[in-house]
Amino acid sequence: MTSSILTSPFLSLNTIDTILKSPNPIPAEQKIQLLEAKIHLLVSTLPSFITKASDKQPDDIVTERKSHDERTGKVIAIDEIRIELGQTYLEQKIPDYIKAEVEFGIVDTDCKNVLKRMKRKKDIHMTSQDENLINPDLTNKNIWREIDETWIMRIKTLRTSALEGMIGVEEGLGRIARAERWKKAIAELR
Repeated sequence: MTSSILTSPFLSLNTIDTILKSPNPIPAEQKIQLLEAKIHLLVSTLPSFITKASDKQPDDIVTERKSHDERTGKVIAIDEIRIELGQTYLEQKIPDYIKAEVEFGIVDTDCKNVLKRMKRKKDIHMTSQDENLINPDLTNKNIWREIDETWIMRIKTLRTSALEGMIGVEEGLGRIARAERWKKAIAELR
């Protein structure tokens, strides 16, 4: 991203969203700059993922879980923008397959990591004798499962979009075998 964009006084999420939602068509190059700036702003405000290695008290575990959930939600929101950015790279007059592949790859990796973390969290929850230690706000297991299923479907949908983008990249670059690999990954998700 160019330094002129980063130093602009108009670099704010509200301004960027207003421009992106404009009914007038935005040239692909300009849309790319706006989406990159939006990602930059959102990534710079992500909470830290660092945890202490010391013994944790129950209150610390709940606080840590809430901060991880908050961070995960923000990462997923950023990944949705990355999907749009990757599609915009492919919509240019001369598609930038490499940059699109990078964006789709980041989303795919993020989604896989979140799904693994959720599976691990669910396993811990199901084996825990004291449900209040994991999350005192959710004492009903059915509510817990509904929330997890909603998140899992959202993340799988996002990952499917990333993999479909990867298929477009691989076909554009003439890598048919790799495109088949991504098609198989999509079939496994469903």
